[in-house]
Amino acid sequence: MELRAEWQWKRWDAVARLGAGKLTLQEAARVLSLSVRQVHAGQVPVNKLRAVLRNRILRLRRTKSASELSAAGACLRYSCYVGELQLK
Repeated sequence: MELRAEWQWKRWDAVARLGAGKLTLQEAARVLSLSVRQVHAGQVPVNKLRAVLRNRILRLRRTKSASELSAAGACLRYSCYVGELQLK
């Protein structure tokens, strides 16, 4: 068994229960004596693009000229590619 301080076990338990959906962010923050923002730190943003999609966007941007992209009705910002790429 690993040697951990009591606060480490408490933190591990709260994070595990939060991940399992047994605690809300507010409850976990209260248990850990942290703010909700501090508990939420380190989580993946909900609007983050998946690596596969991001790589596909970058590959498209490198291989297509601006005229080809605008002719297809796409703009040069990443967000404009997302809908087109997810449909395929």
